[in-house]
Amino acid sequence: MLGVLIMLLAADPCTTAPALAEAVTGWPADDLARVARRESHCTRVGIHARDEWAARAMHRQAQRAGCVPSVYRDPSRWAVRGAYGSSPAYAWCSLPRWARYLPPELMDLPAAAAIIVAIRRRDLARRYGCTTHNRRACLRRLWRGVSNAKRSQ
Repeated sequence: MLGVLIMLLAADPCTTAPALAEAVTGWPADDLARVARRESHCTRVGIHARDEWAARAMHRQAQRAGCVPSVYRDPSRWAVRGAYGSSPAYAWCSLPRWARYLPPELMDLPAAAAIIVAIRRRDLARRYGCTTHNRRACLRRLWRGVSNAKRSQ
């Protein structure tokens, strides 16, 4: 148990964490490492200050969808966070129901965040029909969001 805790705390966002996530979820480690390089330059981060403004809306939408339990009342905790630049409010939608009670600060631990982001990306890929050969472009579009994708066309 102590070994698992140490791995969660000590994992590097660009090497160890993606490899662990690939072993657990089957999602390619190179994809997760690419996200960490883009979002945080492979450094540990908490809440992303420039995206903090959207926390209240993300929290409200995720609660309406049943992804975030009502016991979590503070929307500021659900802002985009962690080395992978993911919103726990949205990422929790891809987790099993029991896991939705995990605290959003878990996204600040690179190994846990890598696993959660891999689950989320796998879920999005299945939901939106991203195939192996177009997965990178398809997920990049989804990661930016539909409104951003429409603007860049």
